[in-house]
Amino acid sequence: MKFNEKDLVQIAHGTAQYEGRLEHKAPPSFRDPGFRERYFKLIGNLLFYFRFTEWGTVETKEPAGVLVLENYSVQPEYEETDVSFSFSILFLDEPDKKHVFCCRTDSDVQKWVNALQKASYQHWKEKLSSMQNHIEALREARKSPFLFHSERWRTPRPNPFSLSPMPSPPLAPRRVHSSSNLTSTPTPPLLPAPPVPPRPRRNPTPTSSQNNLAKTNEVVDDLIQF
Repeated sequence: MKFNEKDLVQIAHGTAQYEGRLEHKAPPSFRDPGFRERYFKLIGNLLFYFRFTEWGTVETKEPAGVLVLENYSVQPEYEETDVSFSFSILFLDEPDKKHVFCCRTDSDVQKWVNALQKASYQHWKEKLSSMQNHIEALREARKSPFLFHSERWRTPRPNPFSLSPMPSPPLAPRRVHSSSNLTSTPTPPLLPAPPVPPRPRRNPTPTSSQNNLAKTNEVVDDLIQF
């Protein structure tokens, strides 16, 4: 399979679905059959790997290689006795060439295996076909009256013998009387209070000086008449 190197380099610099450090052991027919540490990036169905520099950084200028994940199988590897946590990729057209990868933990193995199993174009094609078949089955089910009634009878109904508390009946709405519909009784007018009679004035008792003055006036009147 031939690829344009410039296109591969551009794709390799894209966003990866999964990436990280792995120890990679190539098939024995390769010139370097031992484990080598590489940085792997999974982009679509392409598994790129990069070398490390002398200072331990990733050489991102261009990838050292790429594996096209089609017509392959991936699974945890338990036959490798010299490594603890590993998985392998085997291409079905080359069963004698197995790529072995070593991780740091068993959790990393499971994550890589799950990501690689979903990377192939065939996987997504089968998933799309399954979804299309499911949608077509739902469309046919809507057209079938028998299935409609059978689904209707499957609707759960309340059990009259259930011990769960029954819901309380709804309260009747309160009637609000409008002020325009109410008839008001006229209030009788207030009667004026009766007048208070005047209190009788008592004649004052004459004093001794007043009596003497009266007598003097009588004597003067008698002298005048005389």
